[in-house]
Amino acid sequence: MTRRKKKTDAFAIKGFFRVQIRDKATGKIVGDSGYIQNQITNYGMANCFVGGPAGTADTVQIVGAMLGSGAAPAATATSLDGSNTKYYSTVAETINNSTQAAFGQTFDGTLGAATIANVGLFAASTGSLICGQTYTASTVAITQDVNLTYNLNYATQA
Repeated sequence: MTRRKKKTDAFAIKGFFRVQIRDKATGKIVGDSGYIQNQITNYGMANCFVGGPAGTADTVQIVGAMLGSGAAPAATATSLDGSNTKYYSTVAETINNSTQAAFGQTFDGTLGAATIANVGLFAASTGSLICGQTYTASTVAITQDVNLTYNLNYATQA
């Protein structure tokens, strides 16, 4: 008797971000994190990725990004450690090939010199961290900009 393999369907969401620091005068990139995989929080999973399609009352959408100076968020986090509220902004979103939500923002260094070491996507300006992660700490001067790219990749496997 021949055994059949059990067919399983899988759905995955993986987020990746990139932070680049650009010198305003020369336009040169002076710092680049490369793409780094993020941590999706329990709040983000329940209220954005699972709750959205289900239409639950607590459903949220990603509306903003923030830079901070702290540690990586745990799965249970609802805020970004070391949040720098000067470096919070709404984000522009695009959908690429129906499998990627791409978010982007440029933060103007004239918001104030700062050390940045983590980044997160939010449903509101505070207390609603959907996903985030750390990278090698960088210092941003008032003569620089911070370019943030954040991609959420959706994949299915049969």
